[in-house]
Amino acid sequence: MTNPPYQENAYLYEQLEEHSRTLEHRVEERTHQLQREIRERRQAEEALRASEERWQLVLQGNNDGIWDCNLLTQETFRSPRWYEILGYQDDDIGTGAEEWTQRIHPDDRERILHCSQAYLKQQIPYYVQEYRLRCKNGTYKWVQDRGQAVWDETGQAIRIVGSMHDITERKQVEEDLRQREESLRRQQAALAQLTRQKAFHDGDLDIVLPLITKTAAQALNVERVGVWFFDADHSKIHQANLYELTPDRHSSGQELWVRDFPTYFQALETDEFIVVDDVSNNPLTRELLEQCFQPHQIASILDVPIQSGGKTIGGLCYEHVRHPRRWTVDEQNFASHLASMISLAIAVRNHQRAETALRLSEERWHLALRGNNDGIWDWDLRTNQVFLSARWKEMLGYGEEELPSHLEAWLTRMHPEDLDRVLAIHRAHLEGETPYYIAEFRLRCKDGHYKWILSRGQALWDESGVPVRIVGSHTDISDRKQAEENLRSAKLLADAANKAKSEFLANMSHELRTPLTAILGLAEVLLDEGGKTLTEKQQMYLATISQSGHHLLELINDLLDLAKIESGRMELNLAITEVRRLCDASLAFVREQAKQKGIYLSLRIASDVDTIWADERRIRQVLINLLSNAVKFTPAEGSVCLRVEGDPNHEVVHFRVVDTGIGIASESMQRLFQPFVQLESSFSRRYAGTGLGLALVRRVVDLHQGSISVASAMNWGSQFTVTLPWTNGQSELQSEPDPLLHPSWLNLSSLNPQFATDGIDSSGFGPILLIEDNEINGARIRADLERHGFQVTIACNGLEALQITQVRQPALVLLDIQIPEMDGLQMIRYLRAGDHLPTVPIIAITSLMLPGDRDRYLAAGVNAYLVKPLQFKHLLQAMEPFIGDGHSFPVNANLRSDTFAE
Repeated sequence: MTNPPYQENAYLYEQLEEHSRTLEHRVEERTHQLQREIRERRQAEEALRASEERWQLVLQGNNDGIWDCNLLTQETFRSPRWYEILGYQDDDIGTGAEEWTQRIHPDDRERILHCSQAYLKQQIPYYVQEYRLRCKNGTYKWVQDRGQAVWDETGQAIRIVGSMHDITERKQVEEDLRQREESLRRQQAALAQLTRQKAFHDGDLDIVLPLITKTAAQALNVERVGVWFFDADHSKIHQANLYELTPDRHSSGQELWVRDFPTYFQALETDEFIVVDDVSNNPLTRELLEQCFQPHQIASILDVPIQSGGKTIGGLCYEHVRHPRRWTVDEQNFASHLASMISLAIAVRNHQRAETALRLSEERWHLALRGNNDGIWDWDLRTNQVFLSARWKEMLGYGEEELPSHLEAWLTRMHPEDLDRVLAIHRAHLEGETPYYIAEFRLRCKDGHYKWILSRGQALWDESGVPVRIVGSHTDISDRKQAEENLRSAKLLADAANKAKSEFLANMSHELRTPLTAILGLAEVLLDEGGKTLTEKQQMYLATISQSGHHLLELINDLLDLAKIESGRMELNLAITEVRRLCDASLAFVREQAKQKGIYLSLRIASDVDTIWADERRIRQVLINLLSNAVKFTPAEGSVCLRVEGDPNHEVVHFRVVDTGIGIASESMQRLFQPFVQLESSFSRRYAGTGLGLALVRRVVDLHQGSISVASAMNWGSQFTVTLPWTNGQSELQSEPDPLLHPSWLNLSSLNPQFATDGIDSSGFGPILLIEDNEINGARIRADLERHGFQVTIACNGLEALQITQVRQPALVLLDIQIPEMDGLQMIRYLRAGDHLPTVPIIAITSLMLPGDRDRYLAAGVNAYLVKPLQFKHLLQAMEPFIGDGHSFPVNANLRSDTFAE
């Protein structure tokens, strides 16, 4: 059955409505979907824009270079910073991957390409590589790449993005650190190697120093390394060893005066290091530049002081050449270690030397105990224990076990007359009043007789000044004491005999001259008054009487002069003497005799010699004697010359008599100046004479504080030289005295030039102590003083002088500054110390006056001093103020004398 039409339309209409509603619903859903999509697109676009902004900010602000490589096209994006790191602009290179590959350092390229491929194939988890890239200027920079790849669904890498960071500075730091570690390892190895060397443990510097310098140069790659040491007074520094790296050689010997480079050496002695990177512009090394650095192209130095006992004794010096160098702290420490090793080696050497010295000292001590003829004693003052050697006991006749080693063994055997004196000397030394203990005393032997003993010792004091020990020796001087007694007796006998001889000669000469004068006078009267009445034969007889009488008078005068000299009664009439007049008068005396023999006489006087201070008559007597001998012993047609020369440096004048005579045999020289001796003594002598002439010459010259010498050869002639002090008396008298040469209490300008040395009254004056180690000088001074009535005791050294002063106080001390055992200044200070000899006048004698010596002598307590060569009249002038009532001290002063030379 069919539905009516209206029913079918309704159905269709309903279907249409349903479809319309469906369409509307779908449109609404689609609209919502489109709106959502539009909104999402807008959000995506906004996110993309924000991402793009962040990307640009990253590119602009990041210090790393950014890169993005499309692995499918090999096109690569590189940020501006990437180019900047390598020194490029954006358009300097292309975008291909090969632009990167070809700039990788050849040594790194294979490694980097291999690692990048392994990462893209996912064989390694991440891509981080460090390598070198070539810059635009051709240099290489170290960079670090970090990258992240993008793979497709098949695992194929299609893109890789990353950054490049400049790590050049970090790599340089790492390289520096590596080099430092390597350098430290080398230095430690070098130090370890050195410490294993036997020479360091032996203190053998001859081996140690070359090892040190070579090791130092090689370890720090320095061209020159040297070790220098100061001398004892730090006035110089000498190069003990220098090693030069390039020629591989050692040398030594260079010296530098510290005073020439005061700034540098002050720094070396006070600073821990001297570090100069460039010596050309450093004030510390400027003074060394021209002399020491430039000749060797030294540009930089590192010097380390070498210490010993807390003092700088030298330096270890590194010298880099050709260009400046910055010395690192590690290098400075290494240099300091080596300097310390040198100090250690020196300490080892000194210790071993001390041990050796101690061992040798012990050996010498035991040898001395066994073999020395002296007895040894050792007294411990803290425990009162005493050691007496076997020889000490044997000296007194005891065996080793017969005499106990106690203090009483010494005290109970000392002679009662000596005990108090010796104990006082001993006590004075322990109290520090004397530097040494020296005493002579008698000890009783086992058989009851006494021996003379010389005891010498020295104490040891602790830190507080308390004596803790005294050690010394005993010497048996009994034979010496007996010899001294015999010598005194013999001297008394000799002095008496000599005095008797001199008095006899003087008296006999005087007695002979009186009648002889009458004989000569009467002969002369007869010749003058009876010349016309006497026959020729009578006149000849009278002439013979006169000639023989004058010859006899000459011989008597010679005997009288010799007697005067030997008895000390000859006086010199000193005055300004014109040399030309003196020589002319002397030559005039022998001119006729020379003319008769056809002998040529000549005179030569140096232009600078005008006057001398002398006894003109006596010196003329000397010259006449020498000239007479020269004429007498010179054959006919020969020559005799008198030459006068001055020596201002030694302040002497030389009178030389030169002849062409027969000469003198060498074996006869020793007898030449002896009295009553003629070299030709047979009865058939050709030449007359008494043999007194040259003896008188020597004694007159000695009185002038001069000397005479002779040079001769047989058949060639002779030269006699008389040397006298050259004192320009006239200039001294006419000018103000030099305060450095003359004391204020002795104004030479007011003295009579004819100064008589016997004007000093020595009566009542106490003994004089002469401290002089030169036997000749001591004997001459003593003889001169004793000739003027003084009592003189001679000490040959300081210790002997101390011993004498402890026994008997002198009235005056004459002290040679240069004496053994104790120098003069020590002696002066000791004599002035305490109550010993605080008021006794001391006259010092020195051979050399240096700047500052005067003040030191006066400060030590000298009252006056004289400078050698010494003239005896000056000595008497210096003594004169101390001889008389009160013996008051004059102003401290000094004298310079002329002839008493060493």
